[in-house]
Formats: sequence, C-alpha cells, structure tokens
Amino acid sequence: MFSAVGNRQMALRAVRDTAIAGDDAAVPVARRPMADRIRGESDQRAAVGLLAQHLAGVASRYAQINEVLHAAADVMWLLMSPDNYYRLVHPSGGWSRALLGAPHVLR
Repeated sequence: MFSAVGNRQMALRAVRDTAIAGDDAAVPVARRPMADRIRGESDQRAAVGLLAQHLAGVASRYAQINEVLHAAADVMWLLMSPDNYYRLVHPSGGWSRALLGAPHVLR
C-alpha cells in the first residue's frame, strides 16, 4: 500500500481526503460542484441547507475514520507518557514492562 501512496502519513492523508471529498478525484473540495452550488445559491437559508447536507455527508464518511485516529492517538499518548508508564508499571499499577513492550529500565 505504501508504495502506491507513500509513507504512513501520506496514506492517512489520502484516506482522510477521500473520505472528506467522497472520491479520490484530484479536485479540491472548494472547486467541486457542491461547493459551487452552495456559493451560487442566492437564498441564504437554501445555502445553509445545502451546506448542512454537504457537511452531513462528510461526517458520515469521516466519522469512523476519525474515531480510529483518535483511539490510536490515545493509545500512543498512553504508551509514550512517562507519567502513565510509571503509574501503570509501578508495583501498585499491576502492569508489567513486557505488557507495554518497554525496555527493562525500571526495577
């Protein structure tokens, strides 16, 4: 997969951009037909309705991806924080160094 899109960051960006846009066309969201319809709408209420419709579509495509990214960020924060490591591995925490996959630096 990475040979097609680049490194992990580029792969995540491609997934995010595709979910937001709804396809993988190389057209910025601001230049797509829906954006043109919203900008071209003379009735403000109708324009807001079109925008709400568009944003609901974006949210429906991106919500699960966003949840996965947030969960991954939470796990990384948990594993990278020295405070959390100490609290989890300290004798009262009950976790082992092996469970966290950390080097044997605490005794």
